[in-house]
Amino acid sequence: MPQSPTPAPPCPNCGDFPVVAVTTGRRLPDGARETNTVHCATHTTTTGEPRLYRITDAVTLLNLSRSNIYDLIRTGRLRTVTQGRARRIPATALNEYIHLLEHEAGQAT
Repeated sequence: MPQSPTPAPPCPNCGDFPVVAVTTGRRLPDGARETNTVHCATHTTTTGEPRLYRITDAVTLLNLSRSNIYDLIRTGRLRTVTQGRARRIPATALNEYIHLLEHEAGQAT
C-alpha cells in the first residue's frame, strides 16, 4: 500500500496563516474600528521582495537615521506590526509614508 507523503511542518512564524486581519483600537471617521492586514515575515510577494522589513532595512530604504524611524513610529506617521518581540514595518506602510510625504510636499507649494 502506498504511503501518503509526510505533511510539511507549519511555518514557525505564522502557523500557516500568512495573512491575518488585525483590528486596532483606533476608530475611523464612520465609527468603525480600523483593521490592518498583516503578512507573515517569511512569506514573500511574487516579486520575491519581503513584505515586512526590519527597522534597519527601513533606515536604508528611506535614507533616514534610526532615531528618525523610531520618531516616525512613535508619532504614528509610520505604521508597524509586531511578531512576538520583533517589530516589523510592512512594505505597504513604507509606501503609505512615501505617499504621505509626496502629498505634504504637494500641499506646501
